[in-house]
Amino acid sequence: DTVFSLLVNGTAGSFEMQPGETISATLIMQNNGESVLGDAKLKLILDAPAYNNRSILDWTKLDMIDKEGDIVGQKMSDEIRRGTIAWDERHIEELKELKPGDEIKLNLTLPVKDSEDINLSDYLANYIKISGELTYMLNGKEEIIGSNEIEIKLLSDLTLSSTDDIDEDVEGNTVHHVSWLLSNSYHDLKDIEITADLYGDISLDEESFVVPAGTITYDSDTKKLLWKIDKMPISVDVLAVQFDIKILSENPSQKNLTSKPSVEAYDEVLQQGIKVYGKEILLGQ
Repeated sequence: DTVFSLLVNGTAGSFEMQPGETISATLIMQNNGESVLGDAKLKLILDAPAYNNRSILDWTKLDMIDKEGDIVGQKMSDEIRRGTIAWDERHIEELKELKPGDEIKLNLTLPVKDSEDINLSDYLANYIKISGELTYMLNGKEEIIGSNEIEIKLLSDLTLSSTDDIDEDVEGNTVHHVSWLLSNSYHDLKDIEITADLYGDISLDEESFVVPAGTITYDSDTKKLLWKIDKMPISVDVLAVQFDIKILSENPSQKNLTSKPSVEAYDEVLQQGIKVYGKEILLGQ
């Protein structure tokens, strides 16, 4: 009656993340039986995309929060590299004899590299698989228990950043010169739509739109801004759009000029849609 489970980023099931985010893993072992488990050993096994024997995981920034373990790297294929972290009684004294009722919990964090660290498009695999293994002696026999396996799907590294430069026009109205910068370097994308709601007593001069790629439209009835781009291959890692928002009358209680821009796209490598959000533009900052 041994409980052995794995949580990653708060879940025991599979999920999605982007390069640059951090894996937070928790390995939990409980001896709920009536026997002492001897010479126990714990392992956390992480299989991740690799290129030239370099993992997409940033092992230099591994934080073994509770107890240090031994780390072994192993090439599984040209596209996958395995990292195994192992603990025994040298690292955790209680593993020598796990008594009934004993519990061991190990936490660690490990970042996924992003485009500032590596050329993401070199990494052809798109999944990280994480599992745990518990070995112990019971009645003179070695027992091995595996945890649940968690699969993390790596989406493209699509992000949207914003800039907001403020000045006044000749009539004394405040004008926000807004730029959206769309970045992506991991997977080819298509059918990209960026939408945001605008707030307050404003006007948008469509003559001010600077749109090197795609089309941008503004619906003055719904105050919704829409930027559409057909394709964004990884050979084009940055796209930008600029527009001016004029404040016709100030509202002292208004905090937001825009909502968080919603970015939806189709990831052509994973054959699925992805959705991320940019940052809203705030007033009075």
